[in-house]
Amino acid sequence: STQSTWGGAVDLLLQCIDHIPALSQAGSEQLACDIDYFQNVLSMLSEIPFPVLGDLIMLLRCDAQEFSVKLQEAACVEKMAFYRAVKQKRFGGAASACKDSLPGTPPPASPGRSPVRSPLRSVSPSKND
Repeated sequence: STQSTWGGAVDLLLQCIDHIPALSQAGSEQLACDIDYFQNVLSMLSEIPFPVLGDLIMLLRCDAQEFSVKLQEAACVEKMAFYRAVKQKRFGGAASACKDSLPGTPPPASPGRSPVRSPLRSVSPSKND
């Protein structure tokens, strides 16, 4: 069914976001823009709303002081643990190591660990398309 197809696409996006180790300010803004675009495409193809996407856009665009207030405005209360993980990626621990890196640059690796690369990559069309 179409609903399960779009729901599966949204779930896959959330899984990919879950694998991002840290988000800089520029990375948060880029991800918010990408999610906004995805949400617009979904709204043109389907009448099924996905409020989790709107929540993520809102939480990726707010600053650290606003985050708790915006979290109270979130439509998908069942995603609170995920939203708190997004907060940690943006403002806590590893996110601070990302602040000075260029957009698209992975954060420095911890001693003894290899760097984790984001599963969200730009895909170019093949020459055969």
